[in-house]
Amino acid sequence: MDPLGIVQQVGIADDLAVLRLRSPGETSFLVVWASPSGPRVARASADAKKAAFDGKLPKGYAAARAPVDLDGAMVVAAHARGVVLALGERRERRVALTAARGRVSVVPLPDADPAAPTAEEVRAPLEGDAARAVLAELVAGALARHVRVAKDVVARARGKVARRAEAVSSDLAKMAEAESIIATAQWLVAEAARAPRGAREMVVTDWSSGEPKELRVPLDPGKPARPQVEAMFKRGRRLRAGRPFAEKRLAEARGREAALARVLAALDGAPDLAAVDALLAEAKATSPRDVALPGGAPARGRARGDEPARPFRTFVAAGGARVLVGKGGEKNDHLTFKVAGPHDLFVHTKGIPGAHVIVPIARGKTCPPALLADAALLAAHFSRAKDEAVVDVEYTQRKYLKKPRGAAPGLVVLERERVMALRAAPERLRALLDAEEP
Repeated sequence: MDPLGIVQQVGIADDLAVLRLRSPGETSFLVVWASPSGPRVARASADAKKAAFDGKLPKGYAAARAPVDLDGAMVVAAHARGVVLALGERRERRVALTAARGRVSVVPLPDADPAAPTAEEVRAPLEGDAARAVLAELVAGALARHVRVAKDVVARARGKVARRAEAVSSDLAKMAEAESIIATAQWLVAEAARAPRGAREMVVTDWSSGEPKELRVPLDPGKPARPQVEAMFKRGRRLRAGRPFAEKRLAEARGREAALARVLAALDGAPDLAAVDALLAEAKATSPRDVALPGGAPARGRARGDEPARPFRTFVAAGGARVLVGKGGEKNDHLTFKVAGPHDLFVHTKGIPGAHVIVPIARGKTCPPALLADAALLAAHFSRAKDEAVVDVEYTQRKYLKKPRGAAPGLVVLERERVMALRAAPERLRALLDAEEP
């Protein structure tokens, strides 16, 4: 039998191999497939390029590494279960590319038996209508597989967006208390001036409704009453200020969730592989951070003219505030000493390597306890102590950090630091991770 051609390109998956062949005056495409109904070996001419995937695996198939390099090999024979290839400059080595028991395998052949199959098995691969039927079956199976993978990708992204929306809704529920907190604090101002040191509660009468209503507000006996009332005012105003931002984030999340739901529904009716790819691209454009496209992680590099990648990640924490998390090593240093301001809060696991975490704080302001707790959770998660139940986390203002001369990337010395014992909070951490900004 004359050789079928020289392999120009090959794609191999667990149950499929697609080869682009070149023979004198002709390019063709060879499929070796362990289909659900049995082995299939088919060759299509160049006019079937699209159906034969141009020598590449169809969408939905994960590429596998062949045990030997088949580029440049000569296909010397075909049989009912696969093909025989000759390797090497003199074509002295033979291997069989076979489809059996649901898998495609490349196996070496004895030198004494270069043809591999017996004489009655040797034949030309399926061509013409028979080959087109095999390719149509393969395309249909590839489409179904690609749709399943795409639906899983979109469903997971939709779940992330939905959890983020739930977290924002929870924050909004707390922010709804802002006016009540401010109103209560107003009734407490006069009473706070008279409250004795060590008081455990204040009792005042609220006349805002036209009817008297007794208010009992617990106090910390270890602190004067006036600062505690002032803290109530600050908390109420902070919640009030964060509400518009949270409402905007909730609307965005609900919009993305609805868009992803539409893509998910449309995937069931996708007519071809290109349509599936278009729907995946739509989902990616809708929620870039949440949609991880199949076929591997995106390239780490960037095209010329693109914006440089930021050296930190951004998470939306309590009250709608942003927390910045360094990406390790020199990027930690860049975040801390180039991005962070002197009054920002630096948060890090004590004595344990991990990411630098920065909480932007305006001059003269303090970090709310809930925001500090969120930053500490992120610091613990992005450190070697991420699986510990209790972690010591230290924090101080950025202006109290020093970078020793010649110190390793990421290494800093803290002054005036405070330490908190942080307990794991999986649900809150999950909400924070889902609230990462693109």
